[in-house]
Amino acid sequence: MVILNVVRLIFLATLTALGSCKIHDNCTVRRCSDQGPAIRFPFRLKDRQPQHCGFPGFELSCTQSQETVLENPFRVKASLNQTKPPFSVKFVINKIDYESRLLYVAKLDGCLPGLLPKLDLSASLFQIPDFNDYDFSFFKCSSKKWYMIPIPCLSNSSYQVYATQSTDSILFASLVSCTKMFEIPSVSYALIEPQIPLVLSWSAPNCGYCEAEDKFCRLRKSSSSAGIQCLENGTGRSSILLPSLVVLL
Repeated sequence: MVILNVVRLIFLATLTALGSCKIHDNCTVRRCSDQGPAIRFPFRLKDRQPQHCGFPGFELSCTQSQETVLENPFRVKASLNQTKPPFSVKFVINKIDYESRLLYVAKLDGCLPGLLPKLDLSASLFQIPDFNDYDFSFFKCSSKKWYMIPIPCLSNSSYQVYATQSTDSILFASLVSCTKMFEIPSVSYALIEPQIPLVLSWSAPNCGYCEAEDKFCRLRKSSSSAGIQCLENGTGRSSILLPSLVVLL
């Protein structure tokens, strides 16, 4: 009878340890593929990890082809009275530099230039670390323009859409075959020209000092204090510790 009770105690303690580990393991480092970037705080995998594993607005997802994706990272203008853009643009991420707080974008899935008039880039969590912003004008043209940036996702069989710096557009006499669509003030070339590498940065939360000390960071557990805290490298890793019991018979 004593032995049976001991076995029950071991079994219950083991289940408790496994359950605790499972909860704790939710925030372990994830990847969409073996070659994909490590996903950890302030990012989390949407629909796979609870919200406390990441910072609001830092949700990533995995595609069927195992790509790491950040969807719609820029905010919609408040004047539009809507929280989401009319269509989605996905940023495929191939590298995350947690210490420098940089996201390296491999490619875009969606028509970002078509969304730009509706976005408030300056109020967004993610910024373009580019000190040279320009005003761009978009034109709908009935003939090819070799000296302007083509925007294929806004073009169709009837017309071609091009972008150019607004200061340059007044110099082009051949724009008589074009109609101005809209103007985007103060944006990076990387958001217009797909051949230019696109990098996104974030200022908060700042886990750089944790990363510099080879530590991870997370939201503070205490509800009375805001901000983040550093954890020793390896804290929260997946592990199962079975309880050891001393039994006196």
